[in-house]
Amino acid sequence: DDPAFGRIRPFGPAWRLSDGPRGIQRPAPRLGEHNEYVLGELVGLPAAELRRLQGEGVVF
Repeated sequence: DDPAFGRIRPFGPAWRLSDGPRGIQRPAPRLGEHNEYVLGELVGLPAAELRRLQGEGVVF
């Protein structure tokens, strides 16, 4: 279940790998869910700048 959209029936991949996991392993990320990790840790954006951008609605 998605908190914003309710129950969603996901489509599985069109291919099957013999030893790979079956089905959906986790839901898709929510909009902006990984922004702090990507912009802060990977890009190196200072926390104050990220908060400013969030406050201005530039990023979620």
